[in-house]
Amino acid sequence: MKRIHQHFIQTIMICFIFFNMHATQSGVQSHTLPATNTRSSKNDVTIRNIILVSAAAATALSTIFIWWYHYRCVPRKKQAEELRTEAERKTTIDAKAEREEKASAELSKEQECSAAALLQKSTIGVAQDLGGMPSQEDRAVVIVTPEYGFFGVCDGHNGPNTAKYLKEHLAEHLNKHVTSDILATGPQSIKKALSAAIINIDQLLLSKILLNKSGSTLVGAFIHQNTAYIINVGNCQALLGNTQGEPWESRPHALSNVTEQRRIKGVETKTGKSYATVTKQPIGYPPVQFTRALGCIHYKDSAKERSFLIADPDIYVFPLNPQNDFLILGSHGFWRTVPDALPLTRSYLKKDTTATGQDAAKMLISTASGRRALPENETVMVIPLETSDTVAPRA
Repeated sequence: MKRIHQHFIQTIMICFIFFNMHATQSGVQSHTLPATNTRSSKNDVTIRNIILVSAAAATALSTIFIWWYHYRCVPRKKQAEELRTEAERKTTIDAKAEREEKASAELSKEQECSAAALLQKSTIGVAQDLGGMPSQEDRAVVIVTPEYGFFGVCDGHNGPNTAKYLKEHLAEHLNKHVTSDILATGPQSIKKALSAAIINIDQLLLSKILLNKSGSTLVGAFIHQNTAYIINVGNCQALLGNTQGEPWESRPHALSNVTEQRRIKGVETKTGKSYATVTKQPIGYPPVQFTRALGCIHYKDSAKERSFLIADPDIYVFPLNPQNDFLILGSHGFWRTVPDALPLTRSYLKKDTTATGQDAAKMLISTASGRRALPENETVMVIPLETSDTVAPRA
């Protein structure tokens, strides 16, 4: 830019000097020439002036053009080229991601991590009922990715906000903590990552003012490579069927649980308060029947050892085998009225071979409705399993 300015100024100065020299010479000649040549001389001067001015104007215009081309056109062409290069790079990256996704989807059955490989063609079933309550505070969660599947029931308390948050955001928390590297390391690392994800969600919930008054218990199954990680926080329950023996049931976090009784007793000793007083509900609401939950800040203390409610999950590991026919997840309201859900499901699907998991879930909720004594939301999830590799379950 500086060089162009110098070139422009030098051109103008040269034109100006020549113009002055010519004007001086013309002036001298006008005094020495005879009168008869005066008109001819003036015409010559005019022509020469026009030529000089034209040359100066042409030089100025060429200088402006050079500036415009180098500082306007060239950058725009360069920018267009950069944009085209960036677009080609993004296209290459997208194509690579698409190839990787396709390759992941085409894994062999032996290597496949997707929970879809564990489900029968009859699909899972989810059913809910208000259970005599004015609104539905429960939520069901289904997440299926190429690496894992998660199926869960959230039993809301004091409103649906916490259960709704879990339904909408649980996937992002699981993906953040249970990474591909963690999945490759084995069950113990996966257990720790799942526990960290649940506790992190609870801490986030307690920081959200709009959710502070609500809470939710949770029961879920994280399934990866024919292994089920049963997660329990609160008094929802999971039941894993076994055609060759007794089914397995998760232990609810409630005052009926001896481990929880001891923990609550310790909190009462440290705080000088009673569980019944701290968790007392308004008139017309049922008493709190769980000792662990997500959210519920008004029942918690910043120090866990002084908190009547905590969010630490119990996580059980089960390598699934051909004897595991069904996994049933349900809210507290459901299990209170239908404790015999497993034999009812087996009998129902045996009688109607065309029925699906969804049909079974609807049947179970209909049974709960007919038995209900107290109002409470009811939610159930029926997951038919299809597995291989017989391995004994472990806690």
